[in-house]
Amino acid sequence: MRKIAIIALLALTAITSCEKEDKATLDDSTTTISTTLSINSLVLTKDNASGEALTVSWKTSEFNIPVPVQSYTVEFSYNDQKAVVAATKSPLTLTGEELNNILAKLKFDAGVATDIKVKVLAKLGASKEIASAEKKLTATRYEDVIQPSEWGVVGTINGWGNTPDIPFWDTDDNLKVAYVTLKKSDEFKIRKGASWDKGGNLGGQTNPEKVILGQEKELLNAGNSGNLKVPEDGTYRIILDDKKPSIIVEKYSWGLIGNAAKGFGDKDDIAMTYNGAYDRWEIDSVVLTGGGDNRIKFRLNNSWSTNFGKGDTDGVLKSGGGDIPISKSGTYKVIMKFKGNTGSYEFIAK
Repeated sequence: MRKIAIIALLALTAITSCEKEDKATLDDSTTTISTTLSINSLVLTKDNASGEALTVSWKTSEFNIPVPVQSYTVEFSYNDQKAVVAATKSPLTLTGEELNNILAKLKFDAGVATDIKVKVLAKLGASKEIASAEKKLTATRYEDVIQPSEWGVVGTINGWGNTPDIPFWDTDDNLKVAYVTLKKSDEFKIRKGASWDKGGNLGGQTNPEKVILGQEKELLNAGNSGNLKVPEDGTYRIILDDKKPSIIVEKYSWGLIGNAAKGFGDKDDIAMTYNGAYDRWEIDSVVLTGGGDNRIKFRLNNSWSTNFGKGDTDGVLKSGGGDIPISKSGTYKVIMKFKGNTGSYEFIAK
């Protein structure tokens, strides 16, 4: 009888102990994170891009019963925009370039001192998350602007120099590229330094020379050479090798298509404009219908042969990816950037 009583008492003690332990394990109301910034105000420039710009440090208070921290996240925010960086432990140190890229996602103006908020979040166990108090950081970011080359396209499209030449942009393989919308009746040449004298000018071998689309090399003559033409109206990519000199000319235009815009018909593409300063394609203002099954994609030359859609996550492009849903109706600036088979897209409400 005594043995039974002892066993019962031990069992009751164990149950009570488990209840207390479970309650303590779930009681993380006293858990806090304290955050420190290495600097409260900074001005980022391209000159200091490789140096350390900001260190975010934090401490987590002791738990009543230890609950493992699964992960940390450092969150930067401005108005309703957020950018997050995953971290395994304190501290997180960012270079000028890394921090500038983060701040660019917050969409505040470059070159202007702006107050942003920084906080650290910790994920506890399977689902619980706690956050530190927000710290203010006054930051000035820079725009990583690409400069055009000295070469440009001049012709009837700009009054033979009455307005700036259409620039060529340097590429990774030491060539230069320009995007030009031309009519069949237009004539053009290629020149350096927006001048007929500085570096001479490049044109066809006869007067006028008719460019053969997609030809591997269209050899050019320097100096007093003939004007160039295209056989039909359209938007073209001109690839220049100024060392040869030679060009490749091909039809090339990106467009936005989808039932959130004009539709998915063969002629429903909305043309995009190349912004060489950021190496991206844009539509400055387009009305998109959101909700339901409304969606868009990007495609080249009004054809599905080359198209980009949604990748594995929002904002990521993938060659041949899925349709991109539009959640909210409005007027947007649309930005599309790609390299190889991947890229990014962005819709900025206006």
